[in-house]
Amino acid sequence: MNPYITEITPITVAGTITQIPLSNVNCHADIPAFFFSDIYKETEAKETNTHNLKLHFKKSNVIKHCEILLCYDTDPHKNEFSYFFGRAIVHQDDIQNIPSDLKVVVLNGLYAIFTSQLVPARKDDQYEIAIKSLWHDIMNKWLPNSEFEYDNTRKDFEYYDVKDHGQFFNGNKQMDIYIPIKQKKEAYDDAEKKGFVFVEDYE
Repeated sequence: MNPYITEITPITVAGTITQIPLSNVNCHADIPAFFFSDIYKETEAKETNTHNLKLHFKKSNVIKHCEILLCYDTDPHKNEFSYFFGRAIVHQDDIQNIPSDLKVVVLNGLYAIFTSQLVPARKDDQYEIAIKSLWHDIMNKWLPNSEFEYDNTRKDFEYYDVKDHGQFFNGNKQMDIYIPIKQKKEAYDDAEKKGFVFVEDYE
């Protein structure tokens, strides 16, 4: 498992939040592939959010179509969490005219990007399994054995772009998972001893 490591420039994401009745969810890793779950489908938020956001941001959709999903903010008193469904807003006209009733999130910083295995376009059950399996491997296999650690100051997210439509790869589809990371101190110190560190900004 070799992710693509990159520092992403700020991405403006606008979308809607749905409160979901489920406890102990602080990030997507706690409930992977939630987009396909029965609990989420019962909210009927999937169809509504997709349609409304596409209408709001036509100029951005032409440039870059992608849906960004985040799970966060568990409320232990109500046993619910916030599910954010948004789109990347890349056209300046759209950025300046984001409706006030939408939440805006800016994502940036160092991320490890993982891509799910290819799955037939209309096989949502297989797609859900592939996404859950990828989340499991990231959090339980790759991350503990890598030179990086999860950066709790930022958010992980699921990223669905044109690869998710099934129009490529002979009718198959896939998606990406973005994990916020920072280098473990021991790995940084080792790289510094070997002369690989060029900017001394580690905290």
